[in-house]
Amino acid sequence: MKTTITTLALLSILLVSNSMNLNASNFSMSEEAYINDIPFNTKEIVAEKSLAAFQMEDEAYINDIPFETDVVAANSTAKETPAATIDFAAENYIDDIPFDTESIVETINFKKAVSVDFEMEEETYIDDIPFNTAAVANSSLVSLSF
Repeated sequence: MKTTITTLALLSILLVSNSMNLNASNFSMSEEAYINDIPFNTKEIVAEKSLAAFQMEDEAYINDIPFETDVVAANSTAKETPAATIDFAAENYIDDIPFDTESIVETINFKKAVSVDFEMEEETYIDDIPFNTAAVANSSLVSLSF
């Protein structure tokens, strides 16, 4: 907590001193000289464009479709299709699997495989830890208090 307060105080002091230093300096951008490199008055162009109403010119009619689209649309059955009931013919059963899947599942013997008891062989004791783990577990250094 003391470190956090000290760090914040130092950062605050640095920030304030840095801002005072920048204000005390005479670093400023000088005004650039006007360069008249555009050979027209941009204010006049903007005023003319904003006052003029934008109008689309009418295009000439192009008769490039060799049939009457309104007649085609009137004769279309698209409006009638959603209301119509479509009856599909019942399909015959196709016996295309040349084996009995039910008998294959029964022969897996899943229940037999699950019911098998697995017994592990007893391992020999190996003393490869160079300290007494029971003593360490019982010591006050390792015990946790909640």
